[in-house]
Amino acid sequence: DLLEQKLSNDKLNPKLWGDNQELLPEVKDKIEEIVEEFKKVVDSYDVKLEYDDIYIVGSNANYNYNEDSDLDIHIIADESFDCKDKHLPIIYNAIRSLFNSKYDITINGIDAEVYVENKDSLTNVSSGVYSIKKGWIKKPSKIDIPDIDDESVYDKAIEWISRYMGMEMTVEAIDDYFNDIYEMRQKSIQKDGEFGMGNLVFKYIRKEGYLKQLAEIRDELISKELSLD
Repeated sequence: DLLEQKLSNDKLNPKLWGDNQELLPEVKDKIEEIVEEFKKVVDSYDVKLEYDDIYIVGSNANYNYNEDSDLDIHIIADESFDCKDKHLPIIYNAIRSLFNSKYDITINGIDAEVYVENKDSLTNVSSGVYSIKKGWIKKPSKIDIPDIDDESVYDKAIEWISRYMGMEMTVEAIDDYFNDIYEMRQKSIQKDGEFGMGNLVFKYIRKEGYLKQLAEIRDELISKELSLD
């Protein structure tokens, strides 16, 4: 298969969870540290970010994780995205993309990705949702992964690969690509959970190394822009 196989894990990822199915204390502390650093970055752009909670979702909050699964850290913003500052979601997403591409953050060898969500429109469709403050909001169960149409995933992924191949490699174009693909993934997770088409396509693109290549190209471009020969 292009992506996931049938469920084979008898317990949650031991790199993150204890035998009591609670987040390891050192992992919890590190996640909070990551989020505080992200908030500092947001503040540096004179943008406000107050958050109500931090959620862990996705396959690493479930039994269907594998060695390629990342750790999805969702910052639950303590303000409505429907306020007068309607540009906030766009700004948060742009800063999040820059943050994730700039810093290669891992927790016990697991890649960590930061997201920002509106507390007023949470769907919690992921089969596992863990709150840093409250513990399990939705406890995962050991169920089989639903059938995945690999051909459909591949067809959608080809669209993103084609866009990558035809891109003019500029910082602006790369940022647009990151913003679009992460937004697609987030909307897919919110609507259909971790097995939504958009999330599966994202995982395929990431697994094939395109996102890492773009991040490296972006770093090189910025280095050249800031240099004087």
